[in-house]
Formats: sequence, structure tokens, C-alpha cells
Amino acid sequence: SNSDVKPQHKTNFKVSFGFYRNPTAGESWGAFIRGEGAHDGGRYLRLNSDSGEAGNSSFTPMNHEGFIENESNSQNDLAIAWKESSGFRRYIYSGTSSFANHDHSMGGTPEMMWVKAMSFSRDWTVYHKDMWRGNSSGLNNSHNWYIKLNSGAGRVSANNQWSGANPNSQDFTVGNSDDTNKSGHAYLCLMFRSVTGISKVSYYTGNGSTSGPSVSLGFAPRFIMIKRADGNGDWRVLTSARGFDKSLLFNGTSSESTTNYLTTDTTSFTLTSSATDVNASSGDYIYYAHA
Repeated sequence: SNSDVKPQHKTNFKVSFGFYRNPTAGESWGAFIRGEGAHDGGRYLRLNSDSGEAGNSSFTPMNHEGFIENESNSQNDLAIAWKESSGFRRYIYSGTSSFANHDHSMGGTPEMMWVKAMSFSRDWTVYHKDMWRGNSSGLNNSHNWYIKLNSGAGRVSANNQWSGANPNSQDFTVGNSDDTNKSGHAYLCLMFRSVTGISKVSYYTGNGSTSGPSVSLGFAPRFIMIKRADGNGDWRVLTSARGFDKSLLFNGTSSESTTNYLTTDTTSFTLTSSATDVNASSGDYIYYAHA
């Protein structure tokens, strides 16, 4: 055999973005993208870190479909990947330090966005359409808040991260915060939206019971991400590949643990734990699920 031959993993689609790690060992999440110019697929970011991009990614998107594993090891890595679609878009832009609109060409309104400075250290800044639902007017002012992907802290009042506006079907806006728009620096924006039968971006309210809320999706999930918005709580990541009785953290390096947080069926997931990360009484939880 030729030890120089790199393993190729087929996905049956052209990979635009993905992340990976060994779930059974303590290590960081690596995120790889189909890049542009200097930000090519050979570079990576850490989901659980504020560090800028670095070289020698363990995984690189192939030109046609799937990705290449750039290292030889006997461990079983978990990798999750997306293609450009009506439910996902990746966008790279240059910061200006001035309020700016960016045409995202997604074909619909982004409901969740992850923004990360690529060329210097800055937290992952997350917008979610249901970040805040508590105002008496009934208006959605989620653009006034953000949350950090690499932290367990709850939502924070935005200080010009989003320029005071929710994204729409044409564009998203950024203010003059270094989190999203420092002059002379490159930024990655990952956008997600609900697609009937495929993905859902939404929220639920916890009840603090082992007979927790049932969350309707309209499909059998293979990937679920949950974060408490109104207080501290880890980003919980659950997959059918590892079994929904287990979970990992976006904001940490701990190996997977058996948590028994929820069960799934052909159209929904149901909380079966009163753990505060997923089901505190009256807690506000945002989630993203994919078939």
C-alpha cells in the first residue's frame, strides 16, 4: 500500500463548509471551508476558540464532492458538512469598520448566522432569529443581541455587531464592531435557514421536567444543536451518527458524554432531561436541526 495516499470521504455533494473532531478524545473542533483566494480549503478555524485561521487543516474539500483527510491515524473522527443550498450559504467579506450591507444571494432570509474574523483573533459571533422573544410589542428584536459560539455564556446585548437590523431575503447588515467588521480583515459568515423537510431554525421553552417539551420538526433529525439563550449553558451537539443519548460541546474540548437529553422520532425530538443546558424551567432555548 502507498502511505502517501490520503483517505477520501464521499458525501455525494460539493462540500462548502464542515467541522470535525474525534468524539471519544479531548480535542478541539476543526472547521474547514471551501475558500476564496488566500482563504482556501487547506486552512481551518477552531469552533471552540477565538483564534484566526491557520494552515494545514486535517480535512480539505475536494473539487467535485466530499473531502480529503490530510492525516493518517486510526481514530474515528466525526465530520459534519454542508453544501451551498437554499438552507445554507457561506460568504466571505472584507471588513470596513463602517456600517455595511452584504447581498447574501441565499434565496431567502437567513435565520441563523455565524460570523468569524479569519485573519485575527475574535470570538465567533452568532445571530439567531429567536435570540430574543420577550418584548411586549411582539416585535422580533433579535438583531439587538448576539451569542458566542465558543462560549457557554448567554445572549449579550449587541454593540453594533448587526447594525440594528435583522437580515432579510436580500442582505444582512454589520455595524462597526471588530467582531463582524474591522477594516482590512477578512470575515467568514455562515448562514442557515429552515427548509421544509430538511432543516429547522427555531426555539423552545424549557419546563424543567424529564417529560420535557416535544419539538416538532417535520423530519427525522440527524443533527441537533441546542443552546440556552437567556443564561449560561453549553452548546450541545447531538447526532444520529454517535447516538442521541450522547452529546458533545461546541464551546469545549471534552470527549462525548452519555447525557440522555432527548429522544427522536420521524418528525420531532422530545426532551427527557431537566438538565439546565437543555431544559431549565422557563429557559429560552435556540436550536438548529437537520435531517
